[in-house]
Amino acid sequence: TSTFQSVVYAIAFNITGTGQATFNVASTITTTTFSGAGTLALAAGADLTSNIDFNNRNGTVQLADTADITGNITAGGNNKGTLTVNGTSTISGTVGAAAGDDLDTITVAGAAGKKATFSSAVFANALNITSTGEAQFDAAATIATATLSGAGLLDLNGTLTGAVAFGADGTVELADNANITSTVNNTTGADGAGTLTAEGTSTITGNVGASNRLKSIPGGAAGEKVTFSGTVGSNAL
Repeated sequence: TSTFQSVVYAIAFNITGTGQATFNVASTITTTTFSGAGTLALAAGADLTSNIDFNNRNGTVQLADTADITGNITAGGNNKGTLTVNGTSTISGTVGAAAGDDLDTITVAGAAGKKATFSSAVFANALNITSTGEAQFDAAATIATATLSGAGLLDLNGTLTGAVAFGADGTVELADNANITSTVNNTTGADGAGTLTAEGTSTITGNVGASNRLKSIPGGAAGEKVTFSGTVGSNAL
């Protein structure tokens, strides 16, 4: 384990093994590259200005509460790299570059009142919201499956290409003109979990509540239209 207690300025930072590099203060690095399955940990307030390249490795980036990343995060391969956000953080750049260059897993583990904000496009195999915090996506996101295993919030200001699975009684909010181009399911094993809120005009192309009914689907404002292209199962609409 290597710990940096003071500011780091560098052109390149390489994580070559399976250990951990911890930054305790804000740092600026042109490119951070994984050549091993190690861990980059950013302590509270230790903002990192850097592009991060997982370089086709199964590395991990962990953000403590109030740590931000300014820069792009690339996988360097399909389903490579894990990004864990443990509180309120902003990731300003793109995450993943395209289909076939997507992160393996994004975990949002913040408690109630905490929010992980993704300002740019996201490509990932899986999103897991494990607690009661919020994940906000301000641009289009391509995620194979977004799972709410805690009673958290998935706030979509852009279109989600991928499925949503309510593993707990969480909430998905669709901003006006944001769509979901796949299914929205309740996978808890019982009816009545999961709220899908459409704040304006949106389209959900896949089936909703196919395995178990959702708890509620609140509709949009006057003059807006929510289109469900598949079957719908919900306790309330």
